[in-house]
Amino acid sequence: MSKSRLIEAARIGQLAVADEVLQSGSNINEGDEQGWTAIKFAAGRGDLPMVKLLVQSGADISSSGRDQRSPYMVALAAGHLEAAKFLREAGGTTETPGQVQRSYCRAYYLGKLRKFPGWHENVIEEKNENGEGRGPQPLRDDSIVYLHQDYSVTSSMWHGERVVFNEINESWLEFCRTLLNFNASDDLDVICSKRVPIDNHSVENTAM
Repeated sequence: MSKSRLIEAARIGQLAVADEVLQSGSNINEGDEQGWTAIKFAAGRGDLPMVKLLVQSGADISSSGRDQRSPYMVALAAGHLEAAKFLREAGGTTETPGQVQRSYCRAYYLGKLRKFPGWHENVIEEKNENGEGRGPQPLRDDSIVYLHQDYSVTSSMWHGERVVFNEINESWLEFCRTLLNFNASDDLDVICSKRVPIDNHSVENTAM
């Protein structure tokens, strides 16, 4: 499934294009290969005008998708407090019953992590909707990956799924702490100190 025009517009912040596509009757709740809809991309970027447009146009703000995170949870975990506040006030704070707890992680553009001198990348084989392998899929610098609490990197939000990098050493830890400002407990303290409710297994999208 390729990205729809609406998803792509939300992903890169093209408000006028999104409005035009919506006016043409596009499916506002269409998801990409990972189940992310336009509203989740907008929430992840903290794009408040886009979030408002999509909500006002009828986007589903309660849907959690494969990663079991609503647009509100995505915005909040990424530290985009204005977008999170708007989604909360719009009624988008409902969590999926029986949600599986995950370790803390943050999302980055892959190109940012590839700057590490000791970077060695695993080849990831993607699967289609039927679970069939599609062969190795190259990742681009603008691919979103997740740095987890144990400092492993995956192309999936789920820890241990589609591992891109797992060669943990002192140099990598130093790179993460100094150049990426990654520190799970400190990040949570910062977000919580802003008095916005947050779970303790969040994903922060500092790449956007």
